[in-house]
Amino acid sequence: MVDTLAHSGIDFSWTTLDALLSNESNAASVYLFPDLFQISTEARAQLHAFWKAQQATAIWLFAPGYIGESADVDNISALTGITTSLRDSAKKSGSKFAFSGTWIEENQDYGIEQTISPTFESNDEYADPLARYRDDDSISAAMKYLEDGWTSIAIYEPTLTSELLRDLFYIMEIPLDVSVMGRSANPIAYSNSDNILLYSPEDTVANLEFDTNRDVLNVLDVKQGWTDSRTVKIDLKAGETVLLNVR
Repeated sequence: MVDTLAHSGIDFSWTTLDALLSNESNAASVYLFPDLFQISTEARAQLHAFWKAQQATAIWLFAPGYIGESADVDNISALTGITTSLRDSAKKSGSKFAFSGTWIEENQDYGIEQTISPTFESNDEYADPLARYRDDDSISAAMKYLEDGWTSIAIYEPTLTSELLRDLFYIMEIPLDVSVMGRSANPIAYSNSDNILLYSPEDTVANLEFDTNRDVLNVLDVKQGWTDSRTVKIDLKAGETVLLNVR
């Protein structure tokens, strides 16, 4: 998970479910959950009301091993807002993308084919398919705009890639600090509101695209800077670290 976020170029912070329920977390446009939590009806309603007020997006990941063999599918459907069903135990994971984006292509392999029990699929006619299992073409990831104003993304393929995450942010029209990066080198990018740290194991180019014009300074090489720029192109040398201050 940390590796995926580090390569995505998306500003993120950690919180807990308890902090969300007690309103101790800062508001965000997207919430990423590394597990399908089995929470009470009251807590679930509280979360849904929270996202409705913020018009936010919740991304749910399936973490094998955290749900028993007798998984409550009704709870998962209620939690995600996406109608979900259990797959046959003989079915395997391993998917392909159901759409083309900036970093992914339709029918591109996604996830690892392996035997996992249980596995889930979306059969919600109002949800848009994002990925399908390779063995039976059932939906392994789906996105749904809920009537009360928030968006739910359920990823039942137990894999999340930085490329998929970036494309989901593009679909939701949420600006990224690092929105165009080379496919092959896949440099690491950590970012917050003021700084971006870039690193690549090989020579590559990072193209940064901001939501508005910014002043950008290379903190480790003050001779390099960009004034009032919305896009910035940086040549990264193998093993080199670049720290940018963004204003």
